[in-house]
Amino acid sequence: MKFIATLCLSLLALPLFAQDARPANDSDVNQLIALEKMWNQVQMLRDWRALDNLIGDRFLGTYSSGHLGRKADFIENTRKNHVKPAHVTIDHLQVELYGDTAIVAGVYRTQGTENGKPYDELGRFTDTWVRARNKWQCVAAHASPSENQQ
Repeated sequence: MKFIATLCLSLLALPLFAQDARPANDSDVNQLIALEKMWNQVQMLRDWRALDNLIGDRFLGTYSSGHLGRKADFIENTRKNHVKPAHVTIDHLQVELYGDTAIVAGVYRTQGTENGKPYDELGRFTDTWVRARNKWQCVAAHASPSENQQ
C-alpha cells in the first residue's frame, strides 16, 4: 500500500517538474525585450513586413477591444490607415522562460489617432514567444486596457 501511495504521488509531481519556469538568462531577456520594443516601433512605422517576421504563422491575438484575430488580421490592420499609433511605450516587463517558450508581460501605453480621433490607452499585455530554428516569434498576444496600472 505504501508503494502505491508513493508511486501515485510521484506520478502527480512529474508535471510540476516538466513545466517549471527557469530563471531567464540575460541573453534571452535582452533579446525578448528588444523584440518587444521592435514590435512597438514596427507598429508606429506601420512596417507590416517587419511585423510579419516577428509574428508566428499561427499567431492568435486577443485585443483590447475584446476580439480575437489571427496573423493575417493583425497585419492587415497594421496596413490600414484608420489606426495610427504615434507613441507606444512598455514598462514593468517580466520575462519567464519555459524551455523554448517565453512569456513576456508588462504595462503598455499607446497614443495616436483612430479614424481621425485621438486615443490614449493604458493597459497590461501578455505575449507568448516561441523559439524555433534559433529565432523567437510571437505566437499569442493579449492586451487589456486599464485606468490604473501598478
